[in-house]
Amino acid sequence: MAHRPAVVQVGAMGAKRTAWHFYFCILLRRYGPHTFEIRDEVSLSEEPSRMDYLILRRTAAPSPADTGQTLRGLWPLLPRVAIVELKTLGRPYQKANLDRLWSYVHAYHANEHRSLDGREELCAVLVVPRRTRTLDADVQASTLAWVDKSGGYWQLVGGLFTLYVVELDVVAEREDEDLLAPNAPATIRGTDRASDRCISPVILTIGSR
Repeated sequence: MAHRPAVVQVGAMGAKRTAWHFYFCILLRRYGPHTFEIRDEVSLSEEPSRMDYLILRRTAAPSPADTGQTLRGLWPLLPRVAIVELKTLGRPYQKANLDRLWSYVHAYHANEHRSLDGREELCAVLVVPRRTRTLDADVQASTLAWVDKSGGYWQLVGGLFTLYVVELDVVAEREDEDLLAPNAPATIRGTDRASDRCISPVILTIGSR
């Protein structure tokens, strides 16, 4: 399977790559649709510090033949650009993390609005192991409303930008999400992926220090 060209920038708020984003990027680059470019830990300016998020940028029209092989329910929801933050078991969602994600999206829009045809071309995505009381409380405090997109995918409505939440534990229970299952098989859909058994579980557990 051919790999898409991808732009990789290293360094999250310093010189060290964020390990859980590294593995998450491997998963998305290998098994996301080829109509998206995956960028990680992207600088908002020419300053050396980096913001700790991913950018998913649509580079071609959606193709029925290329729906991706992981997070299948997410890709059709995404507009031209998505700002994604990943939370893990080791570094779980904490109070006000939602505000930080919003700040990333607003900063991106402030810098890149000329390249967008409106706010509808930009969205936020929060990827979590599972919804928590802390997340629910922040959503309520922000006067946002949950809309169930089914299968572990949610939309939060009421903000200036669309925001999606992905519950990985729920998504992994789907039959077509073998790559996210804790015990993903070595061979999936006829392709030898023994090394990939370690990629999906590790994005949930790494970063505990």
